[in-house]
Amino acid sequence: MTMNGRVREVAQKDWENVKALGTIFSLGATLAAGVLVGYWIGSFIDRKLHTDPWFTIGMVIIGVAAGFKSVYDIMVSNKGGE
Repeated sequence: MTMNGRVREVAQKDWENVKALGTIFSLGATLAAGVLVGYWIGSFIDRKLHTDPWFTIGMVIIGVAAGFKSVYDIMVSNKGGE
């Protein structure tokens, strides 16, 4: 193997690591976003209807479920790209 071929091989492995880190960050951000959006929407509804904390709890649960669904979708779509 030539030196140029070795450099390409190392660069390819580095790029794969960067893509993996990007996917991991995306998973965490997606899950956190679902929870935060659920909390914000629930808090807003609770303030308007004076029903603390029921809508907040319900919307956080829905946000967690939506976050896990999004994480699952990302994982399934990345599985085919391996």
